Amino acid sequence: MMPKTSIYLEALGSGLTYSVNIERFVYREPHFALGLRLGGSYTPPSVSNWPGSIVAGATALWGSAPEYFEIGAFHLILFDKYSNRPLALTSFMMGYRYQPKTKGPMLRFAFTPFYTRIADLERKTIPLIPYAGVSVGYGL
Repeated sequence: MMPKTSIYLEALGSGLTYSVNIERFVYREPHFALGLRLGGSYTPPSVSNWPGSIVAGATALWGSAPEYFEIGAFHLILFDKYSNRPLALTSFMMGYRYQPKTKGPMLRFAFTPFYTRIADLERKTIPLIPYAGVSVGYGL
């Protein structure tokens, strides 16, 4: 069984640029786990039009420690420095996760496409934006 809590830094991925996250596994079996995630990021307004973000979502893991297949769905809320109105995006995740049974390092490589409601019907584009991320952290 894996650790109950993981803390990690995600580069790109569901937080767009980066996010610092805490994940709590609410259901754990030897070959399956369900977790809830909350994270966020901050970039100085002089550097980005979207200085703050919040990421929340759920993940499911299948496999045997230390290697897992992981899927998830997340909601990303970005804060616009000009309008002070939030922008919400939905992201899905599918990837590989390395996490030992006990306390220890965690590593994840994931495909994290974003869903947008903006589609170009004339060009027949799909409203999915391909994206990916890498996470490094520690299981507690």
